[in-house]
Amino acid sequence: MILLVAHTKGGVGKSTLAWNIAHSLKVHGENIKIIDLDFQ
Repeated sequence: MILLVAHTKGGVGKSTLAWNIAHSLKVHGENIKIIDLDFQ
C-alpha cells in the first residue's frame, strides 16, 4: 500500500499525520517505511 499525505500549504500537520498513520499501522503488524519530502 502507498499512502500520500499532501497539501500545498506548509504547517498543516502533514508529517504528524503521516507519523500517526504509520504508527497505527505498525501496531497492527504492517511493515512501514516513511519518506518525508519537504521542499522548503
